[in-house]
Amino acid sequence: MDKNMSRGGLGIATKDHNGKLVKTWAIPTGMMKDAAILAVEAIRSAMLKALEEGWTSLLIHSDCKGLVDRINHRCIGLSLLDVLVDDIVHLSRSFWRCSFIFIGREYNRTSHDLAKFAINLIDETSGS
Repeated sequence: MDKNMSRGGLGIATKDHNGKLVKTWAIPTGMMKDAAILAVEAIRSAMLKALEEGWTSLLIHSDCKGLVDRINHRCIGLSLLDVLVDDIVHLSRSFWRCSFIFIGREYNRTSHDLAKFAINLIDETSGS
């Protein structure tokens, strides 16, 4: 998020089972007041991109531990975050296998760099 520009960005990096980078997306967004909402939007967007690509198995890494815990424990509530988490849980059923794992920020550099890059974009961009 860049509060001065009132913009945010989503960064999605996909890797194959050997850890080789397969595809990336940098998606500009409007300003979000909560970093957790931005993180949940990144996960949701990644899942939608995976469906578009025809992928059947996902292992989603996020450095937002509270969010990963919420998804894995199927927390239910009425906040915007809870509604988006519920959407992710429903989307996960579209895949043969879909898991969510917390990783430290130092291991999530590519996604963070893509998100920072996305802040300055007008339209979404992707790379292979």
